[in-house]
Amino acid sequence: MNRPERQPANDKNLAFFETVLRGHDQVIEFIAVSRTLYSIKRIQNPNTLRVFVTDSYSVGLLEATELIDQITGLDGIVTISNWNGYTSDAKSYCEGQGVGLFVIKEFMGALSNPKFI
Repeated sequence: MNRPERQPANDKNLAFFETVLRGHDQVIEFIAVSRTLYSIKRIQNPNTLRVFVTDSYSVGLLEATELIDQITGLDGIVTISNWNGYTSDAKSYCEGQGVGLFVIKEFMGALSNPKFI
């Protein structure tokens, strides 16, 4: 069985992500730790979030598992484009691991929730 390739977020999508973070009323600051990994500080929760940004059309269980295994302290996975999504298996697995899995619109809402990690 062929493994689907992970689609890294392109520069345009990463610029969009950063613009949205800059405009979010709960984000104090963010730092690009690497090209697609961000550290985000929020007003209502002192914990810094580690979030991976992808452009995978549909984040599946394999991709979610690999990201959680490879990135220490990962708090969230965001698939950046509005038409992207994720499988229910991937969402359930992430929830069980204490990692949020979101499309961009969901993630923007989660940033306002102090209980999000």
